[in-house]
Amino acid sequence: DYILAQKYIITSQDYNSEYYNYIDNRSGINIYEFNKNMPYGFIINENKSLEKVKNSYEASNMIYNSITKDNNIFEIIELFASKNNNIQSYKKDLIIEKNINIRNKKELYLEIFTSFDNVGRVNNYNAFDVYVNNKLLFESFPNDDRNGSVFLGTFEDEIINVKIISKDDTEVTNITLGLLDLNKFNDFINEPKQTNILKISDNKINIKVTGKKGDILFLPITYLDGYSSDYEIFRVYDNFLGIELKEGENNIEIKYIPKGLLLGSILTFIGLTFYFVWNKYLYNIEIKWLDNICYYTYVSLYLGLIFVFYIVMFIFFVKSFLF
Repeated sequence: DYILAQKYIITSQDYNSEYYNYIDNRSGINIYEFNKNMPYGFIINENKSLEKVKNSYEASNMIYNSITKDNNIFEIIELFASKNNNIQSYKKDLIIEKNINIRNKKELYLEIFTSFDNVGRVNNYNAFDVYVNNKLLFESFPNDDRNGSVFLGTFEDEIINVKIISKDDTEVTNITLGLLDLNKFNDFINEPKQTNILKISDNKINIKVTGKKGDILFLPITYLDGYSSDYEIFRVYDNFLGIELKEGENNIEIKYIPKGLLLGSILTFIGLTFYFVWNKYLYNIEIKWLDNICYYTYVSLYLGLIFVFYIVMFIFFVKSFLF
């Protein structure tokens, strides 16, 4: 959340953290706001792919390392790992129990990853009960409200017990604990950052940043074709916007024009021109063979779209529940 500039947490549950302040409750939903300065963008030393990471804590470590050149910020404890990071069957009534000796102050998180596919993930809902120090913390996890990484609590210089019980046959990729080192996290969020957004307006972002040749500015913006700048723009971490920096101060302007907008505008203009010419000069002229071509083309396209979107898609939808 900090790296991606996600300042707010919205949850139906109470959330106790020294880093967030309670803001409001709307229709039973609590809103919390990060209470420290949150920069927008970081200078990274190297661009890495997250495609083959085993869990979200490994991804966090990779990004943290590329920003700080420091050791990992998460200690990772694998409770279950499938072969080759593929989905694997997991039987009902299996129990995983682990005693963890926590040194210094750390936040403990749990990830039970089932599937990227929405249908597959829903089919694995309500599969586990999670206990911490013999207290039932999460019942029937994952579910609609919680299906990612979950916060198990903050602990300092103590031994805690984590127990996970499978309630049903399911399919998982990993069951992993992540221990966030709060000393490192505090140092990270309190360190002055060099990135400063000067202005965001319309389709432009202006940024001022000091860097070295070879540094990369990582921005928490999804990469899309259509971004342009005098600086080189490319993908970082597989899916985000990266900009190669020059030595010293960099004043960067990024523009975004949706891909195909110019071509779409030209085609729209041609279509409108043809429409007005047709209405004014050609509408009352009968050309039988041209009428037939237009009619049968329209009917074919209409039936084809109905077949693809209403019949084929429905078959795949039903098949996903049966196989």
